[in-house]
Amino acid sequence: MHAVALLTFALHAPGALADPPTEPPTQEPPVTPPVDPPVEPSKTPAALLEAAEADFRELQYRRAEQTLRGLLYPQSRLETPDERLRAREVLGACLWYLGEKDKSREEFQWLLLKQPGHTLDKFVYPKPLLGFFEAVRDVLVEQGLIVRVTESPGDEPKPPTILRITQRETSRASAFMPFGVAQFEQDRDGWGTFFATSQTAVALANIGSYVAYVSIYQGDDKDLTQALFISTITTGAVWIALTAWGIIDANVTYEPVRVVGSEVVPAEQAMPGGTPAPAPPIGP
Repeated sequence: MHAVALLTFALHAPGALADPPTEPPTQEPPVTPPVDPPVEPSKTPAALLEAAEADFRELQYRRAEQTLRGLLYPQSRLETPDERLRAREVLGACLWYLGEKDKSREEFQWLLLKQPGHTLDKFVYPKPLLGFFEAVRDVLVEQGLIVRVTESPGDEPKPPTILRITQRETSRASAFMPFGVAQFEQDRDGWGTFFATSQTAVALANIGSYVAYVSIYQGDDKDLTQALFISTITTGAVWIALTAWGIIDANVTYEPVRVVGSEVVPAEQAMPGGTPAPAPPIGP
């Protein structure tokens, strides 16, 4: 009984089978600092600017805003003034789309202070954003911080023009004509002159040899008669060869339609039913 009582007392005694007390930690466990991911060689400031512009076009305004803010603040990482202006413009537009109009106004103010004549592309930004940007410009002009830039008369856009080309149809029959006719029609005056001159000279020589041969055909000078006969045959063969050469050349370079002229005219004149150009004045 005494043994049972002692065992029962030992089991119910406070802290009989409890874990031994531990001392509180004297310091926090060491924390391993995060390691920044390696910067990709392609992620230069210029590449990040292009990526932000791509995000803007894909309507990822917050992501583009964060990238652009990292490029411009606390100090610009962009190298050229054009890149800084582009970044400031897109950043202001992103903030406008995100509803942060005060921050957007601030970015546009910095943009206009650097470039008072800067304008937004009306084909990229909606009309309300264009109006917001112009309102920021008006305030800066009223405050005397910038001067409104006006376009000079020489900068006025010119009416659109087009190149009107005049064509002419050519006949295939002309390619079979001698004396360079086809070459002249094809505006190849050098070859036309060559065929016209050579064929004419050989034709005259052939006619002269034939006339002389006929005139002395019944004569006693057989050698001269034979020489004139050979000359007539030879010049005739040469003329045929030159003519065949010209015909082949004309057919090789033949074009059914040739451009004979071109002029720059206002686009409205080239449209069907367009207003014709005014006739030049008659007289001195």
